[in-house]
Amino acid sequence: MKWKKYCMLFFLIFVGTEAILYIHSIITFSGNMVHLPNTKSVRIPQGFFGIEGKSKYTINSIGLRGKLPSKKQRFIIAFGNSTTQCSYLDDTETWASVAEKILKEKHKQDTAFNICARGGLAAAHNVEHLKALINQGVKFDTAVLLTGISELNSWANGYQFKQLSKAQKRKAFKEGVFRWKYYPKKFSELMIAQYAKKQSKTITNNIKTLFAIKKRTSKSLTKKQKTYQLAKKVDFVSVQQKENLVKALRSLQKEIRLFVRICRKNNIKVILLAPTTMYSPQMSEAAQKLYVTWSKPDLTPRFFHEIIRLCAQKIMTIANDLNIPCVDLNDIENREKLYYDQIHFNEYGATQVGRILAEYLVKVENDN
Repeated sequence: MKWKKYCMLFFLIFVGTEAILYIHSIITFSGNMVHLPNTKSVRIPQGFFGIEGKSKYTINSIGLRGKLPSKKQRFIIAFGNSTTQCSYLDDTETWASVAEKILKEKHKQDTAFNICARGGLAAAHNVEHLKALINQGVKFDTAVLLTGISELNSWANGYQFKQLSKAQKRKAFKEGVFRWKYYPKKFSELMIAQYAKKQSKTITNNIKTLFAIKKRTSKSLTKKQKTYQLAKKVDFVSVQQKENLVKALRSLQKEIRLFVRICRKNNIKVILLAPTTMYSPQMSEAAQKLYVTWSKPDLTPRFFHEIIRLCAQKIMTIANDLNIPCVDLNDIENREKLYYDQIHFNEYGATQVGRILAEYLVKVENDN
């Protein structure tokens, strides 16, 4: 019977594909890397204030964004979250890349500046990636850390990063290895289903990008506009959020101190960056409209500004206590022009941050 042969063939192809995807996921996964090594992508951001054209996103062989350094080059790595990652900016437009270019061309310092960051990472993740790079034998001169934004926002909204113990990691890996009793009970849990879902989401996003389709409606914008106006009049956090923020600041301090301690142990210099936001009480009407259009509903302007200022103040205090350099990004003028949303830098913003950081690196080098 032909239909039996076709059914058997389909079954074998299905099982074979599932096995290949599963094995591929185990081989390519590394908890030590922020990105999969040796990957390239092109992003076409549309409608973002201050960002134009296609953006190349290139990851090198050690899982970092940027070109690998030669043996003679000074190697600097920037750690952080989405504000360091600069997801929608081209490889040549990130603040790390701008700083590298200025150091090379203006100050004749042969430098390679890579990025070890991804959206949503907390300081604890940055510590883990720092240790992983050192354990893999990656040699670098300086670590620049811009962190705290994801952490404080998550804590304020009731979430927190929990570090897994070695026993929990071993158990997770053990249970991740294929065994029949661990085989997915639902079709949605299969590797094929996950892969298909991921690809369909990518295709949908590409179509939306191509035709500039946006979910934001006039009703949602009106609601956000009211939220913005309300945020200027009421207390920015609840009692529970205040308690969470106190815990977040303690956690942030603990992880940054650990980050610095590891760097010092391995003769790596550290520079901290104190974060800032687009918001200010004197924002222009145009900036308010831009802010409301791209911000998330739960992140009211004043609320976000206040928690990030707390974060910045804590980071500057830590830097002073540990006697390490710190750059306060709140000192940058015309903050409204730096962002495409409440916290993420556009091309102009990344250029300004890169310029300030490059000049600061030269100053620190000269002082030593």
